[in-house]
Amino acid sequence: MDEKTYEAYVGNLVGIFYDVRDSYPYGVSRNLEGPPYDCEDKCKKFIECVKGLNEEKGIDIGVRPGYCMSKYSLVFPREIVKDMSKDDVGHYYPEIYVPERGLWVPVDATFDIGLKGKYPGIVVNDWNGYADTVRVFPPTKIYTPKRSLKEFEEVTTEEDYAKLWKKDGKGYNALNQYLEKLRQMPIQLFG
Repeated sequence: MDEKTYEAYVGNLVGIFYDVRDSYPYGVSRNLEGPPYDCEDKCKKFIECVKGLNEEKGIDIGVRPGYCMSKYSLVFPREIVKDMSKDDVGHYYPEIYVPERGLWVPVDATFDIGLKGKYPGIVVNDWNGYADTVRVFPPTKIYTPKRSLKEFEEVTTEEDYAKLWKKDGKGYNALNQYLEKLRQMPIQLFG
């Protein structure tokens, strides 16, 4: 895709970003349908929307999944995540190819606007269609594009969700309740 074509559709991409960020509240999903919507759900939705735009307009904006490892405790208070069996978390986010920069950039729409300014570890990204966004779960390891795609294409089943919730349901419930509580609070000032 050339720079001019990308530029013509950057507004559409930015619109998709904000729609995915704010229309699907983040949380640990109990099933394949949501709500709430975890990073995998939101990454899939973003990629589907960009592919739909490509198909509708006969264009080819590059989009792919990114994947990294992180820790819940790098984002959320320890007292909220203490009941999870492990602190490690895999994190999905979309990447877009920006021709003007000649780069693939992370476009992480995981945390919704309702969480903005509520806790210092939670980063709610904005995006202008060109710049990188922050990976909202700070990476302890970033996977290659090939490995990210492999992880992304592995099918998560209802049985997988049931196993995760049986093992870590108490921690997941605590996290989801904490996020809902944050959404009800006024914006906080940090510093």
